[in-house]
Amino acid sequence: MLGLGENQIFAEIDYRCRMQGAEYLAYPPVVAGGSRATIIHYINNNQLINDGEMVLVDAGCEYHGYLSDVTRTWPVNGKFTPQQREIYEVVYSVQEELIQMCSSLPTLDALFESMCYLLGKRLQEIGLIGIQPSSEYLMKTAYQLCPHHVSHYLGMDIHDTPMINRNINIAPGMIITIEPGI
Repeated sequence: MLGLGENQIFAEIDYRCRMQGAEYLAYPPVVAGGSRATIIHYINNNQLINDGEMVLVDAGCEYHGYLSDVTRTWPVNGKFTPQQREIYEVVYSVQEELIQMCSSLPTLDALFESMCYLLGKRLQEIGLIGIQPSSEYLMKTAYQLCPHHVSHYLGMDIHDTPMINRNINIAPGMIITIEPGI
């Protein structure tokens, strides 16, 4: 990956998806290196990714009428710095805990509230948020760092359910995303 541009990673994603039978990409993928990964739905995908930077990819494809939506982040040179690993592990642990919560069939809004609390708590544990703040402060801080909803329904289109309330319990067989981030 080192020395590649965001557009080259975009092209590789498109190629690999189509070689596996996908008809289309599900949406314009986000391929964002470094600080560009903090821009929600960044789709310029036109910069080089520098050694030591993280790259965020949010991509999916369409296969027989169904869409996928996958978001991953990794160090472009294959090696985390200690700080990158710490943040990566915080976000990953929050994602894992939210996935476990899905077995109790929560609402998407409940998952979002849990994400804000868990992310704030984990950031406090590693010293990025002051000692002993209130739960409300932790949640507000986490929301500032992750200002998008943590989950959405996924079906025949990426955001094909705008009229379905996020405050209804998920049910067996539903497909949702779990996408915490910073």
